Amino acid sequence: SPYSEHDGDISRDEWMAQTLLAVFQKEPSAKILIIVGGLHILKKLEWEEYVPNKKLSIRQYIERQKPDLKMWSVGQLINENPDGCDFTKRFSSLPDAVALDLDKRYRGWKLGLIGPAAIVPAECFELLDGLIVY
Repeated sequence: SPYSEHDGDISRDEWMAQTLLAVFQKEPSAKILIIVGGLHILKKLEWEEYVPNKKLSIRQYIERQKPDLKMWSVGQLINENPDGCDFTKRFSSLPDAVALDLDKRYRGWKLGLIGPAAIVPAECFELLDGLIVY
């Protein structure tokens, strides 16, 4: 969304979180499917020390207000560089998309989605609950 939509004083993720929290204020039992891109899907954002204006992820903002809300984050990898992404290296050659529940079986696997981000290194399952590889 453009800054005019979310007032520029807050991050896009915080604005999206506030918008979602407003839905749950009106309808506590709501179930919502949210499709967002890139870093917006991550469960947490722990920025490198040198990054100014560190902001949280959508999920972190929501968890502060509604810690019991159940959420599940699914990322997707399409044509990632196999040298920087173990999931692409292993699964992209298959004829169809592969959906994975991310857990400790994937400890140490490189996740190409976060390669260029200035976040502290984290395990893939700490950042996403699931992944679709094309």
